[in-house]
Amino acid sequence: MLSVDVLIIGGGPAGSSLGYMLQKAGLKCCIVDKAVFPRKKLCAGLLTQKTYDLIGEIFGDTSFPCVRRSKNLSLFLGVQKLSTVQTDSNFYLVDRTDFDFYFLQKYLRLDGIIFEGAAIKNIRLDDNYAVLSSGEDLSYKVLIGADGANSQVRKYVDRKYSPNAVCLEFNSQSCDIDVIDEIQVYFSAVRSGYGWRFPKKDHYTVGIIGVIRVNQDIKKSFEAFYQSIGTTAGNEKTSGALIPFGEFVKTPCKNNILLVGDAAGLVDPITGEGLYFAFLSAKYAGEAVFEFLRSEKNLCQSYLSNVKRIQNIITGANRFNRLFLNKATKPFFLKMVNGKTHVVKYFCENLLSRYNVTYLEFVVKYMKERRERKKAERQV
Repeated sequence: MLSVDVLIIGGGPAGSSLGYMLQKAGLKCCIVDKAVFPRKKLCAGLLTQKTYDLIGEIFGDTSFPCVRRSKNLSLFLGVQKLSTVQTDSNFYLVDRTDFDFYFLQKYLRLDGIIFEGAAIKNIRLDDNYAVLSSGEDLSYKVLIGADGANSQVRKYVDRKYSPNAVCLEFNSQSCDIDVIDEIQVYFSAVRSGYGWRFPKKDHYTVGIIGVIRVNQDIKKSFEAFYQSIGTTAGNEKTSGALIPFGEFVKTPCKNNILLVGDAAGLVDPITGEGLYFAFLSAKYAGEAVFEFLRSEKNLCQSYLSNVKRIQNIITGANRFNRLFLNKATKPFFLKMVNGKTHVVKYFCENLLSRYNVTYLEFVVKYMKERRERKKAERQV
């Protein structure tokens, strides 16, 4: 029987980065994933500057495979372009197949253990014992659920939670030269969600995300969306997946079990960005696990005190949605961004790229800085 300090279910960015940090700290980890890497993963593959910086902090370098960098962003309502900006910070476009495999290899280079093409068959929580579908027996001290939106580990923490949104996407092989370096976001593609067209190396990714409760036929909405922007799926296969979108596991830990990333429901409901929270929650989990195993500090308490920062961002984003992006008040938000490149740029630099301000502070702080700028201009 194999004995490890930490058993991590899921080898995506959250699981592999957590394993990397713990192996580097001298702990013994094992990752179990039902897939065999490199594997395909449905994801728009957009990284913001804060994610890029966090990767550098965790791994000491940012040489991960990136198919394109862009500073160009356009916002749309239907097919009407509201605003186009060139940001100061980069957006990084990645292929999740190569991106995820890159971080898993970093973990393996530190002698991390992995069982691929395997799943958890049974877990005995009373004696920290797990049996894999491939037949291996494992004992562990800490169990981590990094197994995505449909997490199997989550049932040991919160049986009631389930992902509330669906994402659909395909890769278009034809690429308009005017689109290739422009990130496009479409507000009205679906209710309680958005659509996108993101440039990659030699194609672009077209997708949509929406809350299931208010979108009874999201496949039909997706077809209407990509046709409205002059794109056809052709022979390209449309992929779909359930994801969390504004609803998270309130207490993503129990005894010696922690949930990270999508398994904990950690996705920004304005942008749909989950990779930043995947890496950040893994960082928080790594700190909590190390303190628990080295000094017996309360594992759940340590993790929850930090992960609440992520949950507060999501809560603020949900309120921003209700105040400025729902059907009743949407014209106010559109009025703010329609033709106002300075507003969009402020939003990109201070919220989308870095979280320098909270969602609830955005309007007030922008208006305050605008008044101060105009006052300074008058005094010149």
